[in-house]
Amino acid sequence: MLGKAVVLGGGAWGTTIANLLSKKGEDVTVWTYEEEVVKDFEQNNENSKYLPGVKLSKKLTFTNVLKDAVLNKKVVIVAQPSKYIPSLMKDLRPFVKSDWIVTIITKGLIFSDKVHLLAEYIHTELKISEENIFSLSGPNFAAEISRNLPALSTIAGKDVKMLKELQEYFSTPLFRVYGNTDIIGVQLGGPTKNVIAIAAGMIAAMGLGKNIHAALLTRGSQEMKRLLQAMGAKNETIFGLACLGDLILTCSSSKSRNYWAGVQLAKGVSTEYLIKESGKTIEGIDNLKALITLSKSFNVELPISSMLETIVFGKIDPKKAILELMNRELKFE
Repeated sequence: MLGKAVVLGGGAWGTTIANLLSKKGEDVTVWTYEEEVVKDFEQNNENSKYLPGVKLSKKLTFTNVLKDAVLNKKVVIVAQPSKYIPSLMKDLRPFVKSDWIVTIITKGLIFSDKVHLLAEYIHTELKISEENIFSLSGPNFAAEISRNLPALSTIAGKDVKMLKELQEYFSTPLFRVYGNTDIIGVQLGGPTKNVIAIAAGMIAAMGLGKNIHAALLTRGSQEMKRLLQAMGAKNETIFGLACLGDLILTCSSSKSRNYWAGVQLAKGVSTEYLIKESGKTIEGIDNLKALITLSKSFNVELPISSMLETIVFGKIDPKKAILELMNRELKFE
């Protein structure tokens, strides 16, 4: 038995994982800074802001008080968007326990003095052993899993014994979790595919057809592969659920926030609006500069991500940018 759990973040994915575990009989508390989310659960047994129409386990606890949320917890599940994790780590420091088992379900990077993978950043900030930090990722839409539709995911970490325990902990008959010791690759899949998904949404909104969509996924997967290999990821991970699987899902559905953001950009919606006023977390935009920085650090060419940077931050017309990408120097595959 791993013990009581806390999910740090009451968005759609954090709430879904908390609900999944609670239905299995686990003791789970959800912490969120949003008071309306706590009140909604207490009054209606729902999180209608992020999971409308889904009745949640009555055994769950929601709270705004971080100290209470982490008290006597062994399993700590990090579900906050990556841009909020630095402030969360600062708030957690007075309460941290060295024996916490931390599972990151956020897909993102931290860009401060340098680019940090989330596991490395949490290890540094909270002084928790790297052996106690894990990452769960895969082609997982929260709205589908919360409605008991089947899905697969991957959990990665260095401690194989604990990895197997967590694999069992998160798995249900409809949510199958694979184990993986390549925590670098599993963490990198999410940020890299999110950027490609923005491009997929743009292509769809501009009516450029299925041929170019298929080409984008193919070349995008190669772009991901180059960076991930340079950073030490394994091929099995690159072509697994957390990378290729997540890429296919996120680039093929308007349910993806990043795909949706690409559609909005193609329609002329500003980046500033998407970041500050849309009410959605667009990790692909949040992590774009970090990915470009990584590509330079590891001397890896990322033409799709670089093209997107010019569109998102350089105010270049999407159609013009795509034509420039199509007219790059011809190469062998």
